[in-house]
Amino acid sequence: MRHLLMFVLFPCYLAAAVQLQFLPSIPVQQTCSLVVDVQESEPILSMTTKGNQNFKFDLLAKSSSPSTKGLTLPATVTLTIRDVSIRVNANGQEAVFDPTGQKNSPALNAFSHLLNQPLNLVVDAHGNLESNSETFDRLLKEYPALSDLPLDSLVNDLVSDLFALYGEELSPGAKIEMQSSPGPAFAFPAYVTYEITEINNKEITATLNGRVDSKKVALEKTIRLNGRPQKVEMIISGTLKGKASWQRSNAMLYNLNCDYFYDAKLRSRDKQWTMKMKVSQTITSAPLDLKSP
Repeated sequence: MRHLLMFVLFPCYLAAAVQLQFLPSIPVQQTCSLVVDVQESEPILSMTTKGNQNFKFDLLAKSSSPSTKGLTLPATVTLTIRDVSIRVNANGQEAVFDPTGQKNSPALNAFSHLLNQPLNLVVDAHGNLESNSETFDRLLKEYPALSDLPLDSLVNDLVSDLFALYGEELSPGAKIEMQSSPGPAFAFPAYVTYEITEINNKEITATLNGRVDSKKVALEKTIRLNGRPQKVEMIISGTLKGKASWQRSNAMLYNLNCDYFYDAKLRSRDKQWTMKMKVSQTITSAPLDLKSP
């Protein structure tokens, strides 16, 4: 009887499960930073690269149906890119993109037209962005060079983790495995595991872990060795490790730190070599000051 009593009482001391609460119609501003480091064991593909990308954008979410419990999905999300800077050093040659200054390609020139253009997107009931967007279609018709940029993937990267745990019952120690949103064939883990590490009055914190299973990719670029062009095959695998936190008062305000590590083996007819790549992503959020320019 004593053991039964302990079993009955024990759940009373467990923290009650909670859900993330997203507040609609309250604009927030987010800053996303990407740092890329690619190193080849031999300079065959000339892919040794270090780069920084920084985006600043506004987000405003609105429920498709009225609710007194906060934002409900599906929902419309308006994303407005306010600023972007890209600096890449590839094999000792630096390329800089500044929307108000130097632009280095037709695609980046066209990208500057995305600034301050509200992009109306739809987040489905599972927290994933729907790929179709009338805004994208209009911009691609107006600026065809944008078709050289992976716009869907870019926008998805900016907001995919924000709604990842929407509707989930969260408690310390809980693990939630989520299927990743579609992306480049080898870039993302098929599944990401979120483990809730802390819930306090201010925020909910989780770790992120994922694995990119070994995949074989045929590169479009050819190399010239021994006087003849040769195709290159790559076998790549990787891991994801990160941490995210959402504010209890409004989960639209969240912070994310993720590191993607990749190892690749490359092979042509006459050569084998390796490549390592690290991509670090940081997202910070703040309430949008509507008085600021």
